[in-house]
Amino acid sequence: QFCKTAGVIGEDKAGVYHGLDFLKEISHGNAPKIGKNVVVVGGGNTAIDVSRTAVRMGAENVTIVYRRREGDMPAERREVIEALEEGVQLQTLVSPVEIVGDGKVEKIKCSRMKIGEPDERGRLSTHAIEGSEFELEADTVIMAVSQYADFPFIDKDEVELTEFGKLVLDEERMTTLPGVFAGGDCGNDKISIAIEAIADARKGSDIVDAYLNG
Repeated sequence: QFCKTAGVIGEDKAGVYHGLDFLKEISHGNAPKIGKNVVVVGGGNTAIDVSRTAVRMGAENVTIVYRRREGDMPAERREVIEALEEGVQLQTLVSPVEIVGDGKVEKIKCSRMKIGEPDERGRLSTHAIEGSEFELEADTVIMAVSQYADFPFIDKDEVELTEFGKLVLDEERMTTLPGVFAGGDCGNDKISIAIEAIADARKGSDIVDAYLNG
């Protein structure tokens, strides 16, 4: 897994981390240094995990900014509630524009958003409200927008990928490369928790076994 960048100006400044890498470093005993004011960008489970971890690391103010409404957050609802109970602040319909600072994070400039029409997937689009930009104090910014899978063992020219960088699968979980199957985060947009990925692997192994046995 690799973290997706958010494409925000200043994302390369000192004090900016990416959610999955941030959590990995902590689990390996190399906790990054964070400041008192932490802003987390995203609305999924990683964003919630990062924000609650920052609270435990001693941050005084932890704010999640999310471009859609609270009810649209893909994170587990129970965990969102627990994060709020622990003091995490949530600002919805807010999107980052630029990370401001002289070499390191000092503020994050954001824009307020409005809900638009559904996109081709049925998900409500969002649009920046002109003239609504504002700044949040921040000495640490953690981007937790999404992850993607790397495929070093497959020539990307040999397989078809979705627009989200996942492997296109048929009904039997086979990729467009005959004999190569996939599941979990590599080829299923609906995987959201670990047990679903484990179940996907079990089903996949049965399918591969049937394939090999004709």
